[in-house]
Amino acid sequence: MKDIDLIHISSGIICPSMKKEIKKICSLLYKEKIFIVSSFDNEGAISYPACLPEVIGVQFSLKCKKINDYIVLNNSNINILGFGGKQLLPWKDGNYKNVSGSSFASPYITIKILDLLNLNYQFEDIFKQLKKDAINIMEFEIESIEQNANIDYINDAAIFPLNKETIVLLENKDLLDFNIKYIFDVNNYYNERTVNNKRILGAFKLFNINQISKYNDFDTLIVGHLDKINQIFNYDYTKYLLDYCYVNRKNIYCFDDLKKYNDLVKRNILSGLNVFSSNELYKNFSVIDNNLGSLNVLSIPTVAICGTSPRQGKFTLQLGLRRELKKVGISFHNLEPNHLHIFLDLIKCFHLAMVLT
Repeated sequence: MKDIDLIHISSGIICPSMKKEIKKICSLLYKEKIFIVSSFDNEGAISYPACLPEVIGVQFSLKCKKINDYIVLNNSNINILGFGGKQLLPWKDGNYKNVSGSSFASPYITIKILDLLNLNYQFEDIFKQLKKDAINIMEFEIESIEQNANIDYINDAAIFPLNKETIVLLENKDLLDFNIKYIFDVNNYYNERTVNNKRILGAFKLFNINQISKYNDFDTLIVGHLDKINQIFNYDYTKYLLDYCYVNRKNIYCFDDLKKYNDLVKRNILSGLNVFSSNELYKNFSVIDNNLGSLNVLSIPTVAICGTSPRQGKFTLQLGLRRELKKVGISFHNLEPNHLHIFLDLIKCFHLAMVLT
């Protein structure tokens, strides 16, 4: 069946909509021990099939000064960095042209593999030799985050404290698919004007956080950012609430980073509770670092709501758009700014494209 040893591809696509089909083909070729060398996009996008694990993806780099120089990357979508300088190459109509880019760097890797094949190197040994002959090997780490458990459901929620994030939930409670039962805060933290603002609280009563054990009939505690409160009152409310949720069998959804509470989070999860924090959804794979700044291109039209300060109400505007789009039956998903690092995995978004700045 195997009539060829290597396929060289100096092209690709940046839209991942055909990812499954391309991966299936590349997996079949890989099982047949057929090498696939593919050039990455020159503009800094993650491109297919170059980024697939069954493919040797090559990107040009100025770190490679000679045409046969190359660098191997471990734990990256980019496998090899090749020569990044300009080359005077034959062009159409008998002319020559100075060119550069991944498509002109990757052929040297293909030639290298073909030379090794001609020396009767086996399929697996060629990968080892490529690493051995590289001018450098760049190692990246993938740190597993073991402390995460997603919130599977929320029926009845309690909120703490009354701040920017939780006020947005109250003002847009018609968009929630769960019930807010209680709002807790630190006594006298918010002034009378804010507490008595009917637009914010509506029919809700504000309870002191010290009374939380008294009002215990909810399943999930939603916690806004606590850095400021913890500092003002010189008390670790984050730890207090993680302990409370553990003892009283409550799930917890935090807007804050919980890395410093890793042991407490693991304890809660191992006891069967769900814990969510904004930066602990998936393994901590740094796209910018591991892939040298290359990013995925969205295949779904997206609305980006941008601004430079909290006062501009970016998330409030998102929810306003959500309400209007929902009315006309458009399928979408919206993400609060803290969750943008998981954007590519979760977005199932709009049938329109706008950028609001």
